[in-house]
Amino acid sequence: MKAILPMPWMYKLRTFSIALVSVFMLLLSGCMPDECKDKTCENGAACVNGACICPDWFEGENCEKRISQRFTGAYAGPYNCASLSDIVLTVTESAEVINQINLTNFQLTGTLTAQNKFDIPEQDFIHPVTGAVLRISGNGSVNEGRLLVNFRGVNDPSFICSFQGTVIL
Repeated sequence: MKAILPMPWMYKLRTFSIALVSVFMLLLSGCMPDECKDKTCENGAACVNGACICPDWFEGENCEKRISQRFTGAYAGPYNCASLSDIVLTVTESAEVINQINLTNFQLTGTLTAQNKFDIPEQDFIHPVTGAVLRISGNGSVNEGRLLVNFRGVNDPSFICSFQGTVIL
């Protein structure tokens, strides 16, 4: 029995069809606008379909803002640490660490854990009244212009301080 071989014109038709589809796809992809052409994403962000995908701890249309900027400012309110008094607490961004803030009056640092929360890792705190150096840790948050800060003594859990302030600057 003789093997049936495809006709040469079938090979040519298949090759022509593949070439035609390839050219069509190439032309079609060339007609699609590049939505990221004029988009400038900052701080290592990637542009996908015309939108910047921000790396951790950055936000904004072009990822131009640090999330820590949400916390910065001066906050006025009651401070309770062995006694109650009204203070103004200033929060600044860390120049070195993108997800860190400085609680300047307390000489403490906070590490952002979410878009509106931070932890105060274990560190030394100088008591404002006695001058004693205490080891503390705590946390805080900011929401609609209100800053909450809580920390306590690591070796002395009875030492508890809190601050609740409203942004003034």
